[in-house]
Amino acid sequence: QQMRRVLHIITLLTTVLLMGASCQRRPFFEQSTPVNLVLSINLNVVNETEIETPEMLKVVFYDMSTGQEMHEDYITADGGYVYPEPGHYDLVVYSIATEATLLADEENIHTNKAFTGEISDFLKGQISSLLKAMGLTKDPSEEPIVYEPDLLWVASEHDVIIPSVRPGETKDIVIHLEAHSIVESWKVICRQVQGLEYIISIKCIASGLLEGEFIVEELPMDGSVGVFYQMGRGSEENTLQGRFRTFGKHPQRANYMIFDFGVTDTKGDEHHFRFDVTDQFLNSRDYTIIIDEPIVIPEPEGGGGFLP
Repeated sequence: QQMRRVLHIITLLTTVLLMGASCQRRPFFEQSTPVNLVLSINLNVVNETEIETPEMLKVVFYDMSTGQEMHEDYITADGGYVYPEPGHYDLVVYSIATEATLLADEENIHTNKAFTGEISDFLKGQISSLLKAMGLTKDPSEEPIVYEPDLLWVASEHDVIIPSVRPGETKDIVIHLEAHSIVESWKVICRQVQGLEYIISIKCIASGLLEGEFIVEELPMDGSVGVFYQMGRGSEENTLQGRFRTFGKHPQRANYMIFDFGVTDTKGDEHHFRFDVTDQFLNSRDYTIIIDEPIVIPEPEGGGGFLP
């Protein structure tokens, strides 16, 4: 009887010791870790004077090995706290889609891309007429005409390790990031315009531009597009001036830029002009295209005043 009691006590003590050892080997951790993202936005964009800071940005933690999205959150332009699970990540912060700048395939870091949508059917018809009137053989459907993109802010950090945190443990995890725009802004100036007073509107297409960009790796999409924009009276006499945005140049293929202008005069007649500005596009350091070739709009016969 006494021996049985001793064996029972030994068994209980052994069980307690094993439970204690098991608890030491398998501690309980929080399922998510608070991370303080401190964000700054570089508003220095050439040819942009009035830049609106984005109100909201998306935060995505991508798995380092697969590139798949593991956690997403949202912060303001100043940053904020996010709560990913412990792991090994690529971290990306970017402004959310707008009416002009579209995002797709965001679930993988290698496919997350930004691009713009095609212009309306009404404008497509107008631009098609413009190209045909200039005697061009290129079918505009071969190179889609799109709206210019809005500025898109992106910040990223490679090889981010988020550690585990025990309940009640305070661990200050702070990540500093700076976002910059992956969209460029180009200025266009026409310096010899005759008959400026007869111009009602100018529809412009800049052809040969990037279709879009994979935002994290900043690699271009393969397609090319024409960007639709408009111009107005310049600050100097007899000049026109405009601005358009683009995702930039393709690093692995021959780049070109061609301008097509459709000018509507006060009578409603259209005048068409084409300029090859590839050299300036490739070599300009201040993102400015200067057109010195004359643009001549004759006085409309029979008066004017028609507003198309």
